[in-house]
Amino acid sequence: MYRTENDQRAERNGEVGPPAARPAGVDLSAVPTAWRAAGIVLSQTALLTALLFYFGWARSRETYGYFGVDVELLGFSASDYLLRSVNSAFRPLIVLGLAAVVFTVVHGRVSGGHRKRNLAPIFLAIGGLAVAVGITGVAVSDFGRELGVGLPVSVAAGFSLIAYADLEWWRVRGGSSRRRTPDAQLRTFFLLGLAVLGVFWAVSLYALEVGRERAETLHRDLRSRTQVVVYSEQRLSLAGPGVQRIEQPPGSRYRHRYSGLRLLAETDDHYFLLPAGWEKGRDSAMVIPASDDIRLDFHAAAAR
Repeated sequence: MYRTENDQRAERNGEVGPPAARPAGVDLSAVPTAWRAAGIVLSQTALLTALLFYFGWARSRETYGYFGVDVELLGFSASDYLLRSVNSAFRPLIVLGLAAVVFTVVHGRVSGGHRKRNLAPIFLAIGGLAVAVGITGVAVSDFGRELGVGLPVSVAAGFSLIAYADLEWWRVRGGSSRRRTPDAQLRTFFLLGLAVLGVFWAVSLYALEVGRERAETLHRDLRSRTQVVVYSEQRLSLAGPGVQRIEQPPGSRYRHRYSGLRLLAETDDHYFLLPAGWEKGRDSAMVIPASDDIRLDFHAAAAR
C-alpha cells in the first residue's frame, strides 16, 4: 500500500492517526451525571408508586374480605388503589422521609476526615444486629408476632445498613477513583434487593393492620352509614337482621320494597349491601346489579 511521507513521519513519531475532534463548548462529563440523576428520580418514583399500589391493594383486600367480599369483584383500577393508600400511607412516608433526612445530615457531619474510617464498622455492626433480630423473629414465631411490623422493618434496615457499610469501606480504600468490581456490584445488588423485600413485607403487614382496623370501624358504625332502599319488579332474596320487605300497592312498577340495608361499596354495574344488623360469621353481603328492573334510593343516616 502506498504511504506518503507525512504518513511515514507520523508512524515514526508514534502517531496512529489524527486526534479525535471534540466539539467546542460541550461538557461531555455533564451528560452521564444528568442521566444518572434522572435515573435515580425515576427509579425512586417507580418504587414509591409500586409500594402505594401494593399498600392500597392489601388494605382493600383486608377491609372487604372482613365482610366476605373478594376485592377482585369490586374491579378497582390502579388509580383507585393508589388513592385509597394515600391517607393511610401518609404518616409512615413522612416518618421515612424524616429518617432519611436525619441520616443524611448525620452522615455529612461525621463522615469527614479520620472519622470516616470508624463509620463503616459501626453501620455494619448495627445492620448485622438488625438482621439477626429479624432472623430470630422469623425462626421464633412468638417473638415475631410480638415484633409485628417491626420484624420486616428490622430486616430492611439491617440489609440497607450492611450495603451502606460495604460501600463506605470501598470509598475509604480509595474506591472513588476506580470502578467497583462486578462481584462488589452484585453483592450490593443482592443486599439492596433483600432490603426492598423487607420494605414490601413491612408494607404488607401494615396494610393488613390498617385494613382490619378500617373494617372493624365500618362494622361498628354500620348503622350510621348510607341507608339503601331497594325497589324491585320481582321478589328478591334479600334477608338479614334489620331487613324489611314491604309489598307496594297494585299497579306500581316496583312491587317490592326492601329497607334496612347499608351500602358497603359500589362499582359501575353492582352495589354491595349489608343488612343493618350484620354480624361477622353469621350474615353475608348482598350484591345488587344495576338494572332497569331495580331502583335504589340512598339516604343519609340520621344523626346520632
